[in-house]
Amino acid sequence: MKDEIYQSNLDYHKIGNRIRKYRTKAGLTQAQLAEMVNTSGAHLSKMELGVYRSYFDVYVAIAAALNISLEDLLEGQISIESKSGEQLLLERYRRLSLPLKKIALGLLEHLEQYK
Repeated sequence: MKDEIYQSNLDYHKIGNRIRKYRTKAGLTQAQLAEMVNTSGAHLSKMELGVYRSYFDVYVAIAAALNISLEDLLEGQISIESKSGEQLLLERYRRLSLPLKKIALGLLEHLEQYK
């Protein structure tokens, strides 16, 4: 998938475990969270198992739905430092719906305090 943000050093099993941890803490089923982030239960299940990598905006939506920061979800595992990564992020942002853009901006504002 050409426009996914991947880094070989990301531990998707740990990210999946955190998704499961925060989802169960919120009292949500996989189906409920999947519906909230506009994906399938099977997709979310594979993400929680760490066998499926998803688009960056799905992680943003999951963090927003669980009322946690993206930093809490990823625990500092992702770093978009290259110009191409910034361009990719901007392209993905431009394709979001207005409500998701507002969520993304809110998350970015929240992350700025961790500079």
